[in-house]
Amino acid sequence: MYKRDLCAELNEQGYEPAPSCKAPRMMPPVPKGRPPQPVATIDSIRSEVGLAQHWELDAVICIKADDAFCNEFILNKDMTNCADITALCGFFFDSGVKLNGCRVWKTCFVAEGELSYYMFAVMDTHKGKPFLSWYVSDQLWSCEKEKTLCNKNDPPPHIVAWGTGAHYMVQCHFPYWSKKQCPQISICSLWDQALKTSEQLDQLIAEYGAPPTELQLAENDEVVDLEQVDSGKGKQGDKGKGFGGKGKHNEATHRGGWLPKMAKLCVAVLDQNFGRANQLANQFCENSHTLTSIVEKRHGSSSSSHGGWW
Repeated sequence: MYKRDLCAELNEQGYEPAPSCKAPRMMPPVPKGRPPQPVATIDSIRSEVGLAQHWELDAVICIKADDAFCNEFILNKDMTNCADITALCGFFFDSGVKLNGCRVWKTCFVAEGELSYYMFAVMDTHKGKPFLSWYVSDQLWSCEKEKTLCNKNDPPPHIVAWGTGAHYMVQCHFPYWSKKQCPQISICSLWDQALKTSEQLDQLIAEYGAPPTELQLAENDEVVDLEQVDSGKGKQGDKGKGFGGKGKHNEATHRGGWLPKMAKLCVAVLDQNFGRANQLANQFCENSHTLTSIVEKRHGSSSSSHGGWW
């Protein structure tokens, strides 16, 4: 960023310092003694946090769960944990309010009719030593006594996670009563998340932009776009244009078109993101009548219990 050197510009204009004189007092005198600090009550904190809104320059943290971890809840039809993991994951911004000397974080985006969730620190004791416990809940409290009072509310607080950390929850326990840390849930700042995404994008660009190896060239030679080659019938069966006639063999083929598509499908299956895999399979079949006929023949004779493409 360009920055002017005002002192240098002034010296270039022939600046001469004026005779020394006592500089005027620019700031009012500071009163002796520490000014009284207002004591924030839990009710005032709840009110401030409730009114807090997310702005562009707020500090933000990101909570994310592995897709395979989430898919287990869907396969088990576990609606309770599905709702809790949905409420937990996402983006939390710094509300500007502190509780027990720590920031109170609030969900950035809330749909109409849904409740905001807060990540806040509670001062607990363990074996006589104080430590910070982090909760993610739809209600706030600062100590065990206030939590007991909150449990009498209608409805009582809904807790989705518990953990420990300094500035925000880092080691997450899900469900909140679990004794073991949940490694499938990651928590980091939005800046770190952006760096990770940038690194993944750079790796993807480097992978697809790198010159092909001999093995990849050999594989590409064996791949023929199924849209362009259709069992030797129609125009491709005419003389001199397809496999059934004379002329150059490669004029009717386009090679390597399906490797990137299959890569997407393989990644979805390896990540156990079966919804994405099913979407890709349907998309590929809709775009190719030849592929559809092949899949229908194999799918009709398949004994797979999934009833899908895998």
